[in-house]
Amino acid sequence: MALDKAALAEIKRLHQANELTLAEIGARFGLAATTVSKLARVHGWPSRSQLQGRAPPSFRPATGRTQAKLVRRLFDTISAMLEQMEAGMKSGKLTAQDFERAGKSVAAMIGGLSKATATEPDGDEKQTPNTEPAAAADEAERLHREIIERFERIQRRRDAEAGSE
Repeated sequence: MALDKAALAEIKRLHQANELTLAEIGARFGLAATTVSKLARVHGWPSRSQLQGRAPPSFRPATGRTQAKLVRRLFDTISAMLEQMEAGMKSGKLTAQDFERAGKSVAAMIGGLSKATATEPDGDEKQTPNTEPAAAADEAERLHREIIERFERIQRRRDAEAGSE
């Protein structure tokens, strides 16, 4: 549906008035809420949160207890993958391609573990001092070393088996 200038001006007015939801505005003009949102972005209208004086939502890294839970979940997932790799090696069902895929997955999760425990803020954000992230980072570092050691053991076992064939 092509919008004329009058319809676009009315959508802008309703959008900035912030009295109706995007879905309600869209319904008046036969548009979806996402289309109204896209019109606002395309035409550079101020966001509704800006119009209300609120800062737009932004990503904040996990800290404290949340960070520790995230680290533990990642570690448990990585540990389970390593156990599957070890079981596959023992049964002889782990092919070289499966090993490579699993290794890449584990490496990606280790990268996520590093990001989850990053204490440096991104860009120009300032982080308030907090001792909980440091404790979580220490635990994450210990878990990270444990994962690497297990992965190295698997690789050594794999290399030994390949050499004996």
